[in-house]
Amino acid sequence: MTEFISINNFIKKSIDKSIEIRFVTFNGDGEKIYFSVGEKIVQLFYVEINGILQQRNVDYFFIDGTSRITFLTPPTPNSSITVVYYKGRTMNEQLIDVYGNLLVVKTEFQPSIEGVLTYFTEFNYTDIIFVTINGLIQEENVGYTISGVNEITFLSSLYVNSVVGISYIF
Repeated sequence: MTEFISINNFIKKSIDKSIEIRFVTFNGDGEKIYFSVGEKIVQLFYVEINGILQQRNVDYFFIDGTSRITFLTPPTPNSSITVVYYKGRTMNEQLIDVYGNLLVVKTEFQPSIEGVLTYFTEFNYTDIIFVTINGLIQEENVGYTISGVNEITFLSSLYVNSVVGISYIF
């Protein structure tokens, strides 16, 4: 489902998986530093500008349970700002799946070993939220594939010692 809301100039889309992860995209104008998704955020997964992961409390600020992201400096004109989060139903709600099971979000960082394929076999995940290489968010089936149980294969060579980050729900 994709929802276009022209009054606020953003696109909202939701992924229908075991939890409802929402993606909201804004366009930077070079002046605005406040961006609101229009609903309370229970779990903020990440904020990116033009595919580059932004660091909380360094590049932007967010107060848990609110709807607003505040940048230190305005994103450049025509930049694409994406906020990925879990809405939940109440302020105190924990992250649970449709069956009522408690879910935990974790991020792991590892250096690439072989430069071609990177395998992550030490965790059991429910859903991968995002994958980064040196802070750049990768798109599934473009930058990487999930090639087996707990295994991610990158589709192009990685520089040796590139830092690969994986955020996932388990």
